[in-house]
Amino acid sequence: MSKKDIVFAYLKKTSPSFQLKGDMEKHFMVIEEQDDIKTGTHHFRLIQQYKGIPIYASDITVALDKNDNVMAFFGKVLPEPDDKLLNKVAAISEKGAIKKAKEAIEKKIGKVKQYDGDVTAEQYIYEFEGMFYYTYLVKASTVEPKVGYWHYFVDATNGNIVDNYNAAEAFD
Repeated sequence: MSKKDIVFAYLKKTSPSFQLKGDMEKHFMVIEEQDDIKTGTHHFRLIQQYKGIPIYASDITVALDKNDNVMAFFGKVLPEPDDKLLNKVAAISEKGAIKKAKEAIEKKIGKVKQYDGDVTAEQYIYEFEGMFYYTYLVKASTVEPKVGYWHYFVDATNGNIVDNYNAAEAFD
């Protein structure tokens, strides 16, 4: 059995506590593997996904000891979203989501003449106030008129802003 197989067998065994059913390889995607030569341990970083789309803030790490036994598990796993509650058909594009986020940023802080780097958009399933949304996470960095590293969750099904925060506020 490979190390990866051991991790997925562990996830299958513990899946009832996560409220997940079925093939764990459909629920999780390995995003990084790392050996620790000093300790002889092996670490897997995974992200939970729903129908191939990552679920925001659902990263987990599983560590195996030198004998390939699971020695640690930490992170956050969310119950599987209900198909009926999650409309997974995008009505807007990444460009449309970026436009919506830029409009919201400018409404909040004023006209932005230039963004610091590229404004990006990635698909995520986002849980907010007990509901799951199919979103684009738009990230934009500004210096003027206000310093900000803006994170906007734009609903891909209708273009509404689901949630947002400024990750740079801790540095104000």
